[in-house]
Amino acid sequence: MSALCALYDDQVVAGLNPRSHPRGKAMKALLERLRIEWAAEKRRTFEDRAINGLNDGYTMEQAGRLCAILLRGGTEDGRQRIGGIDLNLLRTRLDFLMLHSMMLRGESTRKAELADLCSVLLPDEGSECLGLVLRTSVGKTIPLALGGNLRMQHYHAALRHRDPVLCPVGALAHWLVFRWEITGETPPDFRRRESWYNTKVLPGKLSQAQKEMSDDTQRSWFLPALEAVAIDSSKVIHAPRRSIARLADMWEVPADQVSVSSIFPVDGLLPKRRYRF
Repeated sequence: MSALCALYDDQVVAGLNPRSHPRGKAMKALLERLRIEWAAEKRRTFEDRAINGLNDGYTMEQAGRLCAILLRGGTEDGRQRIGGIDLNLLRTRLDFLMLHSMMLRGESTRKAELADLCSVLLPDEGSECLGLVLRTSVGKTIPLALGGNLRMQHYHAALRHRDPVLCPVGALAHWLVFRWEITGETPPDFRRRESWYNTKVLPGKLSQAQKEMSDDTQRSWFLPALEAVAIDSSKVIHAPRRSIARLADMWEVPADQVSVSSIFPVDGLLPKRRYRF
């Protein structure tokens, strides 16, 4: 439906379609009838009713096991490592932890560039505490009218985790060291912006670091990781976004804090203070 409306808008701008907008009472009635028919079909075929329910997603224990498996080369005992440290597994771990801790959509991590990352020193948090911040300006839920034209920045952030396996800050450091110290990828020359501003945080191939990873590649590495720890979810890339929202409710986080612009606690215990940028 969205694609149809986008096509209609283009035709109206070009003066090729004088008809009324496709969204109307008739279309709403059709969509509602289709939803009812889909629901009846799911019951007829005995579709798993846990899907889209309260248990759709993962627990923090499963999240920890998933990240540990990715660190151990794809197995829980670590005995069958695939050529030592695996590039794709480290990338998937960082991808998962960014999606989990910042409540992001898959396209946000795929499009993220090194220049979109920064850190913010948070005072009064005991020892030196840095918040990892990701800036985004385009995305599914950022329409042009709200700044999706690169004019306006939206901020997402995460803190360090007490468990190193679940720490997004540590995962980022691990990933960058692996890229620039182990694989032989030429580090960016930070003295020249043009040498690193277009470099992706999670490229599909290190030989093409300025090319965005495809959604198929992202999904193909996510799915076996979720299956390895028996995570049942109606979503794959968006499983962290759904799961962390459910966990936030269990942790009694105020509803206005559960948003993509929040610095979200990535620990099982909430900090004394919560931050918003």
